[in-house]
Amino acid sequence: MLQTVVRQSIDGARAQQGSQADWWKPLEASLALVGGVSEVLLDTLEEEESMGLTQKSFDLGFIFDKIIPGFLGAQGPSHHVPLVVLAFAGD
Repeated sequence: MLQTVVRQSIDGARAQQGSQADWWKPLEASLALVGGVSEVLLDTLEEEESMGLTQKSFDLGFIFDKIIPGFLGAQGPSHHVPLVVLAFAGD
């Protein structure tokens, strides 16, 4: 469920990135949600790994490897990087 919400926010942010000054707000909210449950999320992912599950309940690597770098490379005055990303990455 969390994965679905985050992916929808990512898709929405991409669609609005060039047309709305506040395109990043839904993405920021989703990343704040992930950051807020990061301890539980990481515990869950570690448990899934220890159980040998190949299908994870949340693809955290996808967010940091594929999504965040794309938004960090955004250019222009209407493109802002959600600061919550940096806060979550430091945990």
